Amino acid sequence: HYDNHSRDYEFESATARFYVWGAERWPARTACEIPYRMVVPKGLANVWLACRAAGVSDDAAKSFRQQRDIQRLGEVCGVAAALAVRSRVSNRAVSLKVLHARLQASGALAMPVSGATDFGKAVFSKEFGDADAATKGNSTAQWVEALRQPDAGAAMWRLYRAGPRSIAPLLREQLRSGGPDMQWRAALLLAAWGDGAAEPRLLQAVAKLETGPDPITGVVVPRWRKALAFLRDCGTARSVPVLGRLARRPDLPQAAQIGIALACEALAARGRLRAMERDALRQTIGRLGQRPDAPAPVDIAWQRDYALARARVALGMPQDAAVAAYLNDPRAIVRRAFSAVARRTRRKPQDA
Repeated sequence: HYDNHSRDYEFESATARFYVWGAERWPARTACEIPYRMVVPKGLANVWLACRAAGVSDDAAKSFRQQRDIQRLGEVCGVAAALAVRSRVSNRAVSLKVLHARLQASGALAMPVSGATDFGKAVFSKEFGDADAATKGNSTAQWVEALRQPDAGAAMWRLYRAGPRSIAPLLREQLRSGGPDMQWRAALLLAAWGDGAAEPRLLQAVAKLETGPDPITGVVVPRWRKALAFLRDCGTARSVPVLGRLARRPDLPQAAQIGIALACEALAARGRLRAMERDALRQTIGRLGQRPDAPAPVDIAWQRDYALARARVALGMPQDAAVAAYLNDPRAIVRRAFSAVARRTRRKPQDA
């Protein structure tokens, strides 16, 4: 399953954010094929990557880092290395036909019996097909109707994969006439497609600090925080005063501050704001930057400062001293993040 052991998806990709926060598919089983080239690094003829250093995207790594995945990589790399030694060839010259045959014989490539749940067995997920096939087997209207069910995650994901072409009109109608949960799900789908019709429902969730029902996934994130994340995809000037009021709350957790800052960044980057609205966003970012660090179960102050720094770039604001300090942080991931901000700051002239 897609597992990053986290409750903050503000910095994940838009697709990952929708999958976990929108469709609530965090515990759903996922599956994919594994290309051999991802375990053979460039420039090395006698090395195989039987570990989490294998060549996968950041999104894929979340589903591809668990014990059973690494066990499978270990088997593939071990068999391939043995074949290379016996045939006196490099890692890239190993016969894939022979490698496949060995893995079939060991059971590594065998599909499981229907319903099998043994640890490490291959799992085929019908939800991860191509976008054109996402709604096959059910009509679009049936998948939209399935959004009324308590566990609507599969329908959410299939509709998201199918795209807005024939679905968006049906969802806009649900925004007008559906119940609160149906409106919420319709808004998330429309927002993910950049449809501004979703904005009022998302702003309602933020203004009312809406929590929503406990998710089936067990990943408990209130709806108002999710709404902040999805406003990045569809927000307009109507979001500006709502973000400003939220930033004034004294009990605002660090994760919510991140959500506000990234929403401000997205609004500014979209370039559809008047001067007074941009000034209001600058005031919001300035207010967040002056807040003292609040106690938190996990300190994510650097992520908050990173989100604020990104927003300052988008709004043409000067950076504060924290950015320079982070450039020398002992953590490589922190240095890389703030180095990117520093480069963008030098390229983008500050507004007067």
